[in-house]
Amino acid sequence: MTSALAVYLVLLVGVPAQLVVGPLGAAGSPAMLFGFGCFAWWFVARMDRRMGLAGGVQPLRWSAAIFGAVMLCSYVVAALRVTDYSELRSADRSFLRLLSWVGVMLLTADGIDSRAKLDLLLRRMAQAGGALAALGLVQFFLGIEIATFIKVPGLVANDAAQLIQERSSFRRVAGTASHPIEFGVVLSMLFPIALHCALHETERRRLHWVIVVAIGAAIPTSISRSAMLGAGAAWLMLFLGWDRRQRLNALIATPIALVVMRMAIPGLLGTLKSLFTGIANDPSYLGRTKDYEYVQRFIKDAPWLGRGWGTFIPDLYTTLDNQYLGQIVETGYLGLAALLLLLGSGVVLGWGVKRAAGGDDQQRSLGASLAASAVVPFVTFITFDGLAFSMVTGFAFLVLGCAGAARRLIWAPARQAGRPPRRQAPPDLGPG
Repeated sequence: MTSALAVYLVLLVGVPAQLVVGPLGAAGSPAMLFGFGCFAWWFVARMDRRMGLAGGVQPLRWSAAIFGAVMLCSYVVAALRVTDYSELRSADRSFLRLLSWVGVMLLTADGIDSRAKLDLLLRRMAQAGGALAALGLVQFFLGIEIATFIKVPGLVANDAAQLIQERSSFRRVAGTASHPIEFGVVLSMLFPIALHCALHETERRRLHWVIVVAIGAAIPTSISRSAMLGAGAAWLMLFLGWDRRQRLNALIATPIALVVMRMAIPGLLGTLKSLFTGIANDPSYLGRTKDYEYVQRFIKDAPWLGRGWGTFIPDLYTTLDNQYLGQIVETGYLGLAALLLLLGSGVVLGWGVKRAAGGDDQQRSLGASLAASAVVPFVTFITFDGLAFSMVTGFAFLVLGCAGAARRLIWAPARQAGRPPRRQAPPDLGPG
């Protein structure tokens, strides 16, 4: 199971997001196709318990079922109304992508059967983040689009994305992601996991700290408001989960890291600061505020189930840089509630693992890091259309799966151990 998920990580990070199987379009990325296999594996294994999937209560299954049911209803709504053919094709792709994402999430949640395998998967995720960060740093300092040299037989570029952009005279890099925003948000998700590995893994600890530094240094090179917001949310969640000594160390280390960054890359911190202080005059922010007025009529026409998931195509309408707003337009308020429930499940499960760990520092760190990783998409989806980016969504659902596995391996046994034994009925001794 861990080996299969390691292959998924290689496909997510090692294959540029633009490369797809041509006839399948956006739904034809290698990672997406691998996710279909994960869903088929999970579905068959649920039918045959001999294949080793865990049973019992799994909150993620309920969250995924609710989300899937609402998306299916929204799909039916789109199919029943008069709809442009391109919108229906987009709706088909969106539903297929959902199966892929959910397949990875559920296979991770139900298939990881030990703490050792979960820890191994987390190390692999941290290493994938380190590789992505290293690629981004090369792009930032040398201006070389290394991702363009990666060619995979049978795959074609789905679009001609520019991997290195420019903002305020700085290179704005994307690694193998499709956009700098995606690059920064993915690294913000993986930073808490990398930090957990660096703090608690006994083998190759220096390598893990190098990964932490690389990811921390690469996040600002995306020059993305979403990435900085996600990193801030993750840091706050970690801070709340640390003990007093760890909080003190963080308060000391954070300003030192900022000073080092200011010395190493003069002007970058000022540019990042201006993303927030000058937001009122930022064209991207002004465009987002105009979106609210534009979509009101769509929401009024179908407030509960929307106009159909995946049918609000940018080429026909406009790009909504707000996943939650787009979710209301396409799937209504029920769809928004289902998405919030699904994304919020990861935060709740991770924090529950942290609380159930008691005095075990490693398990507390594991729970806090998973909650911190899960809070990144939960927060940043308000600033960009996250589900339109395959790498962000792939990692988001993988993190959710890890939180589900940790809940089953740590939280559930701890709760079971803390329960008083059930009262036994007295034996029936028969008459006399």
